[in-house]
Amino acid sequence: MLFQLQQTSRIIHQLPILGLLILSLSSVFHAQGQENQAFIVRGDSLLELSLYSAASKPSETLVLFAHGGGFSGGSRLQVKNVAFCHALSQKGIDVASIDYRLRQKQDGFHCDVPIKEKREAIAWAAEDLLEAWVHLQKSGYKNVILAGSSAGAEAALYAAYHIGSQGIEGVISIAGAMEPVPSDAANIPLLAFHGECDQLVPYGEAIHHFCPEESPGALRLQGGGALAHCSSQTRLVSYENKGHELSAELLSDAEALNAIDKFIADIRSHSPIAQRTRVVSESDSPCSTPQNLGPCQ
Repeated sequence: MLFQLQQTSRIIHQLPILGLLILSLSSVFHAQGQENQAFIVRGDSLLELSLYSAASKPSETLVLFAHGGGFSGGSRLQVKNVAFCHALSQKGIDVASIDYRLRQKQDGFHCDVPIKEKREAIAWAAEDLLEAWVHLQKSGYKNVILAGSSAGAEAALYAAYHIGSQGIEGVISIAGAMEPVPSDAANIPLLAFHGECDQLVPYGEAIHHFCPEESPGALRLQGGGALAHCSSQTRLVSYENKGHELSAELLSDAEALNAIDKFIADIRSHSPIAQRTRVVSESDSPCSTPQNLGPCQ
């Protein structure tokens, strides 16, 4: 009984300290936490975003991120996407991550899906990305860098170069691609990460998923390698012997996060963008994916 009383007394004396610790941890999680907002109703769907802010006052530039998932799956709340946004916010970068309409939720994005449906899926996601940007401007943001991984990167590229909107000052594409645009239209700075062995989203200019030319879904796109070849405003980080797995791996890669931080700083300081970095990855079976980088439009 005496032992129990001593233990109880010790716990009571520690309560103020525990309380302060809990409050301290709470403030840390709040600072690094996410604020969820609804930004538009699309039919029966209420689309939401998560805002990660490193300070009480919005920064002038926002990174607006779209997740991957082949336009048929994925969520802004997946652990890898949340961790990516937290990591950027810890570098002093405000980030918003969105969910968007998944046009291909039942059908996937394979070679038997007609080009018209694929284009519509990309356009839907891009339109939702830009609607989120309109919503976030009400919070005081003036400029945005559209970013995405895989399908999300395709949406970001389409939104910036095929649709356009005021305030877009850069794009970050992680294993993404887009249909070609005239070279003089690709004047928004781009940071492109891409694996040279990507068998889903082409590194150069090729058909998405490398589908047969005669297939219904033979959509020709330009990936990071081709975009860097055709645009003087592209900074390319390419990975030898790496494939589409980079679309997930780079979300937690310290060097990739540092490259994003540097890209944003260079945009803000009007420093030169065009630059190429090649990361050599060891592999027992180097890829033989064709690397057609042109022709440019």
